[in-house]
Amino acid sequence: MDPKNSRILLIIVLLLVAAAAFFIVRSVHAPTEVACQTDAMVCPDGTAVGRIGPQCSFSACPTTSTPVDVPQRVTLQGEYICLPHKDTSGPQTEECAAGLKTDDGSYYALDLSVLETDALSGGPSRATITVSGILVPIEQISSNRWQIYPIKGVMQVTSL
Repeated sequence: MDPKNSRILLIIVLLLVAAAAFFIVRSVHAPTEVACQTDAMVCPDGTAVGRIGPQCSFSACPTTSTPVDVPQRVTLQGEYICLPHKDTSGPQTEECAAGLKTDDGSYYALDLSVLETDALSGGPSRATITVSGILVPIEQISSNRWQIYPIKGVMQVTSL
């Protein structure tokens, strides 16, 4: 065989081996794509989650059933009080902001302006009351008025 033809044949064989090695390595390291079913699972809070990942398992349901940063209709029970101040180190004023202290120790400011009864007109009495209305989380309140109290939100009371 001619040395020139031998070189050409050797180059062709080397190119074929390199191409084969390239495709073998590529197929070993290629990510495997998985096509999951497009069904959904309905979570306890009503949201739906789909399947993800190589095992096509359902995504985790949200951990809270209701967002805590949006106003929502709630009913709360607790002690009808004057709200304490966050900072008690300096002089305190005598004003009384109507509030509710629940059994877990949480405080809520009470907006009684739309209530059509004077059942609470005598001011906070430390009595146990149940109120319903719209609770606005403290994070959603733009006024600084409520920042001096350790409250979770302001409840616009619509019924007792």
